[in-house]
Amino acid sequence: MNENELFLNYKKLPTIFSEKVWNIIRIFSILVLISLILLLYFQNKTGLFLFWRLIIPIVPLFLFLSTGIWRNICAVAALNQLPRNLGFAKGDKIWNWSKKYGFIVACTLLLVFVTARKFLFNTNANALIILLLFLGISSFIMGIFYKGKSGWCNTFCPVMPVERLYGHSPFFNVRNCYMDCIGCTKNCFDVCPDIAFLKDLYDKDPFFYNSRKFFAGLFPGFIAGFYLIPDPPQIPIHIMYLYFALYSSVSLISMYLLGFTFFKRKAGLLISIFGILALNTFYWFNVPIYVEIFTSSKSILIIALIWLIKLLIFTLTIIWLKKSYIKESVYQKKYIKKK
Repeated sequence: MNENELFLNYKKLPTIFSEKVWNIIRIFSILVLISLILLLYFQNKTGLFLFWRLIIPIVPLFLFLSTGIWRNICAVAALNQLPRNLGFAKGDKIWNWSKKYGFIVACTLLLVFVTARKFLFNTNANALIILLLFLGISSFIMGIFYKGKSGWCNTFCPVMPVERLYGHSPFFNVRNCYMDCIGCTKNCFDVCPDIAFLKDLYDKDPFFYNSRKFFAGLFPGFIAGFYLIPDPPQIPIHIMYLYFALYSSVSLISMYLLGFTFFKRKAGLLISIFGILALNTFYWFNVPIYVEIFTSSKSILIIALIWLIKLLIFTLTIIWLKKSYIKESVYQKKYIKKK
C-alpha cells in the first residue's frame, strides 16, 4: 500500500460516473424505495421476503466493500439531499450538541430498530412501512433545514455507525459525488473517508474515541444475540432485551479487557478487529439462509458452497484488517508523533 495514496481528499478519489449519471441512479434508488413500500402494502409477504431475505443480508457486505458507493446511491441520503439539489434548502447550521452526540442517537436508533425486528418489523409489513416512511420523511425534512448532510447522514442516520466502522478501509474508494463540501460536520466521512475514522479515534476530546469503541465492542455480541435469542412470543420481550444486554455486555467487556492488555497503542486496530468479528458473525448465520433461497438441497456441493462463501468473506476481512492496521500506523507516524 503506497503511503502517498492514503488519506486522499475526496476530490482526488475516482468518480466512476459523471454527476448526471449518479443523479439518475439516485432517482432510481428513490423509485425502488417507493416501489418497495407499495409492495409491502399490497403484497405483504412478498415485500417482507424481498426486504429482509434478499436486500438486507447484502447491505453489510456492500458497506464493507465500498461505503463510498453506498453513500452515493442510498435512497434515504438522496431524499436528504433533494432540497439542496433543487435549491430550496435553508442551509442552517445543525445544533452544536448533535455534532458530538449525534453518533449516540444514531447508535440508539440502530439498536432499537434491529431488536424490534424480532417481534415487530420481521412479520408486520405495516410497521415496516411506517419505519421506512419515518426514515425517508425525517431525512427529507432535515435536508430542508440543515446544510449539507449534517441534518441526517452524518449525525442521526442509524446506518452511519456501521459506515464509520467499516468505511475507512474500503476495497473500492469512490468520491462523494454530491455537491462540493461546505464544512457542515466535523471529521466528515465524505471529505476524506480514510482519515475521518482515525481523526475520531485520536481527537482531543476522548468522547469521540470512547463512543466509537463502545459501539464496536458491543456489536459482535449484539449480532450473535440477534440470531441466537428466541423471538417473542417464544420468550417475553423484556427477557429478550435482557439477553441482548447480556450478549452485548460479554462482547463489550472482552474488548475493554483486550484494550487494557494488548492494544493500548492501537485503538483503531482493536475496533477494527471487533468490526470484522461482527461482520463474520453476521454472515456465519446469513450465508446458509441466503443460499436456502435458491436451493433447499443439503448436498455436499451446497454445503461446500456455503463454507466457501464464508471463507471468502473471512479472507476479505483479514485483508481489510491489514489495510486498517497500515493506515493507523501511517496516521500515527504522520500526525500523532509530530504533536
